[in-house]
Amino acid sequence: MPNKLLKSPRRLLTAPKIQVRARKVRPGIIELVPDVVPIWIDGKMMNKPETIIYMALNELRIDNVPQFSILGGDILGGARMDFYLPRYEIDLEYNGPFHATSYGNARDALRNIGPASKGIRVEKIYETDLPRIKKRLLQIVGKII
Repeated sequence: MPNKLLKSPRRLLTAPKIQVRARKVRPGIIELVPDVVPIWIDGKMMNKPETIIYMALNELRIDNVPQFSILGGDILGGARMDFYLPRYEIDLEYNGPFHATSYGNARDALRNIGPASKGIRVEKIYETDLPRIKKRLLQIVGKII
């Protein structure tokens, strides 16, 4: 018995190294639109996907208020909407990878209480919606495509 115990640790020290292969990373949809530069709205910088959505909303002539605060904004327990569409009473939210985490889901659930209490419908846009963003925006607001 003692021999077996002594051999195991020695064998671990001389075990062959584990080889790890690098995983190929495919470019995301965001990287496929290189000419879009994030813009500043009211002193707040929008990320690249939000900039794409903002440009599409303006091209479709859909009235929008980017980064709109409701019920005191982030600091007072309210919310900040990515895009508020006042004519349609819609809060348009871009959900990136962060929102798929448990922390992101919990934060979104708390954030959505503010707009819902005011009768504002929350609509989400995902990265997969960006290649056909105009069509998706028209679906959300209920216009005929």
